[in-house]
Amino acid sequence: NFAGSPKEFLAHMNKTVQPFALEPSARQMFETIRRLGLTHDYEVAESLVFKGNKEEAPQQNMKAMFLKLAHSGNEQVAQQAEQALNNLTGQQLLNKFDAGANVQSFFFTLPLLLQNEVRSIKVYVNSRKDGERIDWENCSLYFLLETKKLGDIGILLNANERNLSITFRNDNADFAEKLQPLMDVAKERLEEIGYHVAGVNVTKLTKENMPMKESQPISQPPSYATFTEKGYDFTI
Repeated sequence: NFAGSPKEFLAHMNKTVQPFALEPSARQMFETIRRLGLTHDYEVAESLVFKGNKEEAPQQNMKAMFLKLAHSGNEQVAQQAEQALNNLTGQQLLNKFDAGANVQSFFFTLPLLLQNEVRSIKVYVNSRKDGERIDWENCSLYFLLETKKLGDIGILLNANERNLSITFRNDNADFAEKLQPLMDVAKERLEEIGYHVAGVNVTKLTKENMPMKESQPISQPPSYATFTEKGYDFTI
């Protein structure tokens, strides 16, 4: 019985938050999202449609586990599982495609093992649609990472025709100095995968009287939503 097997749940959670053993890749990131259960509903529906063809059932994932825990008969466990389910479902509802503007947006809260502690990283993705994929040459990504020593760190990437601008955000006075050794490595890695790094900036995460919309550092602003220091601005 799954409800009586916390070891299975913990083992799956541990696998989800572990750093990639091999070189990080798009496939590994997708598998992490699958293990969290953010594609669970789609895969269940797909499995039902192809049931007559004896398709395999969806892989075990966090959402499937929380669904079982919600019906475990333990009131306290069920309540916590429901809260986790609401969180996952909320993320799924924020993932949408605007057919009129040919724009798709995604939001994920991903667990990350950082210095032997599980931290949360929020990921916002906004892009034109390129067939079944996002248009990596024209997109915006915003990462918000919680750290113990430096507090919250925001990383904003805006790509326009592969020209990439990067903005790091943090409220520590010496953040730019601490970041400097990593900048050259980051630029090199990004250029290896096909981007041209047009500019790198460091700024405060929170500012008084700061405009809500993030200005676009690249000459022609892409026709999709932008990010703000407080999160995601869904205004097109």
